[in-house]
Amino acid sequence: MDPRFCFLGASVHRASSYAGFLIRHFREDDIPSVVRLLAAVELIDRDGEETTEKDLHAQLGWANHDPFLDRWVVKSPHDGGITIGYALVWAKTQHYAGVFVATHPSYRRRGLGTELAGRALDRAAALGAGNAGAYASTMNAAASAFLYTLGFRAVSSYWDLLVPSEMSIPDPTWPDGYTVRTFEEVGEEVGANVLLVRVLNHSYQDLWGHGLWMEDAADGLLSDLSSHRIFMVFAPDGKPAAICRFASRGSEKSAGHIDAPGVAPEHRAAGLHVPLLLTALQTLRQDRAVPVRLESWGDDPAVVTAYRDLGLSTLRHAIAFGIQLPRNTLAFGIQVEQRRGPR
Repeated sequence: MDPRFCFLGASVHRASSYAGFLIRHFREDDIPSVVRLLAAVELIDRDGEETTEKDLHAQLGWANHDPFLDRWVVKSPHDGGITIGYALVWAKTQHYAGVFVATHPSYRRRGLGTELAGRALDRAAALGAGNAGAYASTMNAAASAFLYTLGFRAVSSYWDLLVPSEMSIPDPTWPDGYTVRTFEEVGEEVGANVLLVRVLNHSYQDLWGHGLWMEDAADGLLSDLSSHRIFMVFAPDGKPAAICRFASRGSEKSAGHIDAPGVAPEHRAAGLHVPLLLTALQTLRQDRAVPVRLESWGDDPAVVTAYRDLGLSTLRHAIAFGIQLPRNTLAFGIQVEQRRGPR
């Protein structure tokens, strides 16, 4: 989920050397070399991560993320100065930041990953995050071991599920009193944009890996979701109970994409996840958007099991790791300076 938070303060790590390698902040002209690095990593790790230059350019516009302060690259003094390491931190909420670290397979076990992770975690702490998270494929034991050595612990999961083209989509069965409406219908009401933000936050905020939106950024959220369709479920008392966003994307992997349904905590026992998913799938099937991918962050294992029982298959499964950050921004051994004035 794309967060909508503003942060006070920032930190700067000056360019430095480590074991003879140059570590500095990311620049936009690093994008081609970072893509080559990530391709080399994927060739060995097989995590299912495919990153293009277009993807990285799009990431430069992430909300509440300064790519030139929140990312680092490592350059080799050999091999033509290729990029052999890359890291980023994204403070998704006031309390949580996501961390990503990649090291070229030929340069591993030299401490570069630990050095980059330390910079990212210190940056997260400097931004005020109390917790940081990272993901490791269940097929990549080395990545999990690396995170454990840094002090992370397993807290949840990420699932990338495929809805096969031949899978039948039964009609959804709703619990008594619950009704589903499109956001276009809801949008005709006063304050619908703010309602959307509140429903998203209430439905997802306690699930690991999700961010939060600010109500004063509701119009920007709608712009971000302009290519999505949205269903909202209302409880018998007329209050919002669940939400689902989906879109027809037409990529090589799938023609449709669904962000796993979010259900308000007080309504999760009602069994709304499956009928809401089926409602979205029926709409995509009418649009001939097949096959369809469903991405789930932090859902209860029973919910994922219910999805798979429908006939969905697993494309990727990753373990979500978390670590509590100390208030001391030097806890991971990297000097942090406060930014003064404009960059």
